[in-house]
Amino acid sequence: MHHDETSPEDVLTGVIDRLAHLLPAQGPISIFIHHNTLHAFEDLPFEDAVERAADELGCEPFLSESRYRDKLASGRIAIGDVEALLQEQLGTRGADDVAGVGSRFDLWRAVVLHGIPEAAGRELGWILEETDALQRFRNDVPAHARSAATAMRDLDDRPGEEWRAVHRLWNACLQAVCEAAERTAATTRRG
Repeated sequence: MHHDETSPEDVLTGVIDRLAHLLPAQGPISIFIHHNTLHAFEDLPFEDAVERAADELGCEPFLSESRYRDKLASGRIAIGDVEALLQEQLGTRGADDVAGVGSRFDLWRAVVLHGIPEAAGRELGWILEETDALQRFRNDVPAHARSAATAMRDLDDRPGEEWRAVHRLWNACLQAVCEAAERTAATTRRG
């Protein structure tokens, strides 16, 4: 039986041939083997390969932040490794002060280890108006990460200092968002 070039069988064969290059040759495996499942992307740096494969194959390239935090809590990921990576990524900028609240490294460490709950719109408005989110640091953030300076180590004796530190951090965040919006607008106007 002769098929013309645009038959459904030929189209399907073409799709399978293109996908075969992306997928490993073996099927599901129950034991470790050395085959590189990212072989179609091995010309790229690892993270780029994982992200590109995720885009093309429709999968998640990395665990969710909450899963990484679960691994931290279980000891599977060491806090020292997180700190070393942050120091490597931030370099000398890690020592920079952020709004008098702490170093860039300390703030990134707190965010990576504890996360920032997502909220927007009315939910964010409610949190800001009805909770002490702008008065105190979250309880699950360690005291050393909440400290803005040596004078704030004992927050029970200086509750006003914590409030000021939280407000300085909030205002620095608002300023950073405004500056980022201005840069984006300027880039859009130029481009």
